[in-house]
Amino acid sequence: MRQTTFKRIQKAMLRKKSLTLFSDNSSNSQELHRTLNLLDIILYGIGCSVGAGIYSLVGIGARIAGPAISISFLICGVACIFTSLTYAELAGRIPVAGSAYAFTYVAFGELAAWLVGWNMTLGYGISSAVVARSWAEYLVSFTNQVSHSDNIKRVMNWLVAAPIPFIAKEDYTCSPLSIVIIGLCTVILVSGSKESTSFNNLITIINLSMLGLVVILGLGSGSVEVENLQPFVPNGVSGIAQGSGFVFFAYLGFDMVSCLSEEVKDPQKNMPKGIVGSLIASMFIYITVALVVVGMAPIDILGSDVPIINALLANACCTHSEQTMQSATFSVNDTCLDTKACFPIHNKFLFYGSHIVSFGAMFGLTTSTFTGLMGQPRIFYSMARDGLLFEIFGQVNEQTGVPLAGTLITSSFVAVTACFMDLEALANIISIGTLQVFSFVCAGVLILRTDDHVKNMTTNNPSVSFDSKTSWTHRNEVILLIIICAFSSLFFSLSITQNWHNALSIASFIMLLYGSVLLHMVPMASLTESFSCPAVPTIPLLGIITNSYMIGSMPMSSWFGVSLWLLCGFIVYFSYGIWNSRLSKSVASSVQEDNIEIKPLTQKSSTSSLSPEQNRQTKYGTDLLQTL
Repeated sequence: MRQTTFKRIQKAMLRKKSLTLFSDNSSNSQELHRTLNLLDIILYGIGCSVGAGIYSLVGIGARIAGPAISISFLICGVACIFTSLTYAELAGRIPVAGSAYAFTYVAFGELAAWLVGWNMTLGYGISSAVVARSWAEYLVSFTNQVSHSDNIKRVMNWLVAAPIPFIAKEDYTCSPLSIVIIGLCTVILVSGSKESTSFNNLITIINLSMLGLVVILGLGSGSVEVENLQPFVPNGVSGIAQGSGFVFFAYLGFDMVSCLSEEVKDPQKNMPKGIVGSLIASMFIYITVALVVVGMAPIDILGSDVPIINALLANACCTHSEQTMQSATFSVNDTCLDTKACFPIHNKFLFYGSHIVSFGAMFGLTTSTFTGLMGQPRIFYSMARDGLLFEIFGQVNEQTGVPLAGTLITSSFVAVTACFMDLEALANIISIGTLQVFSFVCAGVLILRTDDHVKNMTTNNPSVSFDSKTSWTHRNEVILLIIICAFSSLFFSLSITQNWHNALSIASFIMLLYGSVLLHMVPMASLTESFSCPAVPTIPLLGIITNSYMIGSMPMSSWFGVSLWLLCGFIVYFSYGIWNSRLSKSVASSVQEDNIEIKPLTQKSSTSSLSPEQNRQTKYGTDLLQTL
C-alpha cells in the first residue's frame, strides 16, 4: 500500500501539461482580455525593470563591485539576453498567462512548475514590497528637501521608520508610508487592463525622462570625474560577479512581459519582440546611468537609499576635493548632502535638478511596484486555473477582465510585507529565486527541442521507430547533461568566490566542457513556425551556465533564505496542490501525460522521408545518447 501511494505521488509530481489542456482550461474558464499592443508590453517591461534597480541598487551595488557595477549590469544584461531568447520562443509557442510557470509545466512537470511559480512570488510580490519601501524613502527625501518645517520632517521620518512594539531592535522598523503607493496601484489595477496600461505608459515615459535628465545634468555640468572611477575594479572579478548576482532581479521586466501573454494581441508576433526589446532598452539605461552616477561622487557619498539624489546634491553643494576629503572623514551628511548647509550653491542646475529628480524618481519606483502587483496575480491566476492554488485566485471580473480577488489578496500581502522588509536584506534572495526560474526556462527549450526532434523523426520517417520509452530516455539523458553543466558552473563559481582549492575549479571547468560538448552532439529540432531561439543548444546552454555562475557568487546566507522559502513551497504543494491538480482529474491526462502537445517544429524539408544524411545523423545521435 505504501509503495502504491509513493508511486502515485511520484507520478503526480512528474505529470506534464500539454498545450491542448492549456487551451481547454482557457475555454472552460474566465479569460483575460487581449488589449495590449507591442508598445504597451515594451513599456511594461521597461517599467518593471527600471525602478529600484537604478534608483536604489546602484549605491548598494557600488559598495560591492565598485565603479565596475556598470560591468555587473552589463553581465546581467548579456546573461538575460540568452534567457530572453528562450523566453521569446516559449512565449510564442505557449501564449498563455503564467510565464515561466506555464513553460515549466509543459517541459518538466507539475512539481517543477509549482516551485518555479513559488519562486516567482519572490520576484514579483515580495520585490514589490521592498520597492514600495524604497518609494517611501524617496518621498521623504523630497519632502525634506523642499520643506522647512521640522515637525513635517519629523512626521515623515517616522512614517518610514516607525518603531515596532515589543521589538527592541532600533534598526528593525516599519514603513507605513509604503502602504500608500501599494493602495494607489491597487485601485488602478482593479479598474481594468486599459486603464492600467495607460497609467503605466504615462508613468514609464516620465521615469525615462527623469533618468535622461540625470545623464544630461551629470555630463553637462562636468561632474563626472575620472578619479571617482578609479580603481575601476577594486574588489576583483569576484566583486563584479557578486554585484551581478545582487542586481540581477532588476532585469525581471522581460519575465513580466511573458506574464501578459494572454492579454496581448497577436502574441506569436508581438511577444518575442516585446521580451527582447524591453530587455535591450533596460540594459542600455542601466549601464549609462550607473556609469554617470558612480562617476559623479565617491561611493561613500552615494549611500544606499537615494544614490542618484546624493550624487546630484554632492556636486551642487561641494567641490570634488571637498567631497573626497569629507568622504574620507565620514562627515558627508553634515555638509554636502544637507540642503540647509548647502551655501553657497556651487551649481544651481544640479541643486534644483536634484529636487526634480527626487520627485520624478517616485514615478520610476511606482512603475516597478505597479508592474509587480500586476504580474503576481496573473501567475496565481494560472496556478489556480490548474488547481494548484485556491480557486479564488482564478476568478476574473467580467467587466474589467482583471483577476480581482487575486489582485486584492496579493496587494494586501504585499502591503503587510512592505512594512517589515528592506531592499538590501532581500535583494540577494530575490535574485537567486529569479536565476533559478530563468535556468528552468532555458532548460525547457532544450527539452522541448529534443521532444520535437523525436516526433519529427517518427512523422517524417516511418521506418524509424521511436516509442514513448525511447522519447522518455532521450528526455532524461538531456536533463542529466543539463544538470551536469548547471552544477559544474555553480561549483566553478563557488570555488572562485569562496577561495576553494584550485583543483576544484579545474575539475568543475572540465566537467562543464564535457557536459557542453555532449549536449551539442544531441540532435534537436531546428525551426518553428513562430519565433525560434537561434543557435540551439548554445544560447539556452549559455543562459544556464551564466545563471548558475551568478547563483554561486551569492552569499551563503542568501542560500539559506531561498532554501527556507522553497521548503515552505513544498509544504503548500503537498498539502493542497498535489491533491487538487486539475491535470490529475482530466481524462486526457492518462493518455497525454507523457506527450508534449505544443506548436510543432517544422523542418525545412517537406518530404515524407529523411535523406540518407539525416538518417545517419539520427542514428548517430541515438547511439550517442545510449552511451551516456
